[in-house]
Amino acid sequence: MVEEITNYIHEEIDVLVNQEEELLSSGLIDSITIMKLIAHLEERYKIKVPPQDMVIENFNSVLSITEYIAQQQKK
Repeated sequence: MVEEITNYIHEEIDVLVNQEEELLSSGLIDSITIMKLIAHLEERYKIKVPPQDMVIENFNSVLSITEYIAQQQKK
């Protein structure tokens, strides 16, 4: 999952990121890109991201994204 998300981000912004790199707070990803990423994650992992979960803590790094997905898949 980490590799797949990292590859998706690389394709979108043409920058290689590691799993702990801050994506949003560093400005690597903008609001449009994060919305595309969330749509991709919802489709790929069969999850639903409610508006209240669209916070920086859940999507600021590949690691936080994978943790969020794992949590949602348990529901």
